[in-house]
Amino acid sequence: MDISPYFGSRTEIGQRFAKELSILNYQNTAILALSPGGVIIAVEIAKKLHSIMGLLLIKHIRLPGDLPYGMINDHGSFTTDRSITISEAEEFKAEYRNAIEHQKMEAMHKLHIVGREGVLKPDYFKGKNVIVINDISKTGTSFQAALDFLKTAELYSVTLVAAVASEEAADTMNKLGDRVLLAHKEKFDLPAEHYFANNEIPQTKALVKMMEQVILQW
Repeated sequence: MDISPYFGSRTEIGQRFAKELSILNYQNTAILALSPGGVIIAVEIAKKLHSIMGLLLIKHIRLPGDLPYGMINDHGSFTTDRSITISEAEEFKAEYRNAIEHQKMEAMHKLHIVGREGVLKPDYFKGKNVIVINDISKTGTSFQAALDFLKTAELYSVTLVAAVASEEAADTMNKLGDRVLLAHKEKFDLPAEHYFANNEIPQTKALVKMMEQVILQW
């Protein structure tokens, strides 16, 4: 597989992953995208696999100094960033409680504004071969957040997919998933422009419409 750090677009990566995942075609799959960029990749895979799909909206929660603390999804579930220890998380929570709670409230408000109509529930994925997709993963926390969301769904299998992942994120993905697909593993935190020539990403409502159109096609 070509692991060049420069790709034409997320669509290109999605088509490449779709070929690699063709073994799952008609195998009761469900796709969960974790970011707007992840949706563009996911749509191409869903077309190939004739799969249902959804978007789990996630916002980062950061400490003063722009340090990572965790992620909250549009259902209100919080996942601590995998780059900090349990004891560190407790210390940060005690020291920055007000700032953290304020960020959570702001994040939930923003997520509700951009969110799709209807509520995505874990049961949507019950008993399925689930493919969780992000375009760029820096720590792997987004994948942990997705599995926290899906923990009651009794999944048949979990495939974790990222176009670009840090070495830390790749290690996390390998620990969490039954199958992992990466287009490029990166040592450094570089901007998206370093990886994709085309970085145009539609607004969330347009992305939801894209997902709905894919499902309607079959």
